[in-house]
Amino acid sequence: MKKLMAHIQFSSSLRSGLVASLAFALAGCDGGEVKVYTVAKETSPPSAPGLAAMQPMAVSEGAAQAPLTWTLPAGWQEVKPGPMRLAQFAVAGPGGKKVEVSIVLMGGPAGGELGNVNRWRGQVSLPPVAEAEVSKLGEKAEAAGSETKLYDMAGTTPAGDKARILVTSVLRGDESWFFKMTGDDEFVVAQKPVFLEFLKSLKFSQAGPAPEATTALPTGHPSIGEGAATLPADHPPIAGAVPQPQSADPTKPSWQLPSNWTEVPATAMLLAKFSTGQDAARADITVSSFAGEVGGLTANVNRWRGQISLAPIDDAATNQAVTSMEAGGEKGSLVDMNGTDVKTGQPARLIGVAVPHEGRTWFFKILGDEKVVAGERDAFLKFVQTVKLPHAP
Repeated sequence: MKKLMAHIQFSSSLRSGLVASLAFALAGCDGGEVKVYTVAKETSPPSAPGLAAMQPMAVSEGAAQAPLTWTLPAGWQEVKPGPMRLAQFAVAGPGGKKVEVSIVLMGGPAGGELGNVNRWRGQVSLPPVAEAEVSKLGEKAEAAGSETKLYDMAGTTPAGDKARILVTSVLRGDESWFFKMTGDDEFVVAQKPVFLEFLKSLKFSQAGPAPEATTALPTGHPSIGEGAATLPADHPPIAGAVPQPQSADPTKPSWQLPSNWTEVPATAMLLAKFSTGQDAARADITVSSFAGEVGGLTANVNRWRGQISLAPIDDAATNQAVTSMEAGGEKGSLVDMNGTDVKTGQPARLIGVAVPHEGRTWFFKILGDEKVVAGERDAFLKFVQTVKLPHAP
């Protein structure tokens, strides 16, 4: 079996680059002083300056930088960014209404237009749309000097409250920049003109090359699923397993790989990727690792539900959907879900396991043709159980 050195080296880069080195350089209006904030540390959010104040932001990867500046609207307050977000703002309205604005940087097309639109629709309980319909949904807008498509989606939260999402993206080289407003339906409508002006105020600096995008969530990232981890009694024997060569380095994972799985190039943020099946009926298996809880179990489950066109659920429903299983000597959470693949529009099944280990969360997922996933379910679970998780350096 081929070694996964390239993928594993990425894990080290992810730890040091994404969590420790990701920084925001925010210049205030008091003399243009530049302050640097590191995402991994707790910092007090700066007070929101007036409309004329410019807030330069930079993402650093070594010496390379791709700064982005904007004009912060009056009433918007910068807050500590959530997982995978480069910047985040809160806007308070009358009667306790509020909206949130976020900036996210991802590698490449980051899932594609159809996949992204259906993921956002799922966040407000809207059904997925077909590829032919996507082009009709976007309205023309301007962001960072580029013409973009703005998607305006109104629906409800899992609790039944009216909600709305405004979101657009800018493709810059091999990076996708996403700008999103979400919150109370009526308040988002009221803030839409302000959001559009904010988008127009965005400016990329031409100084220095753009950094390699290392903050992308993998297409089909974290998966967890419903159903017990027991194997079907009448399932055929598992295919022979090929052990991964053991490494003397305790910071690198190892596992036993089923012989019918083929290693394929992993996309950004993945440590390893495998494929199985024949022709169009295939399934992909992915392995990824991130610092902390990555937004928490419910957030991850809802992201994965969006990948197979399922509506988001709340914490109570998540707890009912998750089954415990042991993986890598740790207690993990497993979910098993059927739906429709947002990319292909075909019936799909997703099984995934999330495992916390030494301050990180490890994700193992199989997603694809529902019959292929059903046939590989026991092999996938055995694969996860053979994983030996690394120790933090």
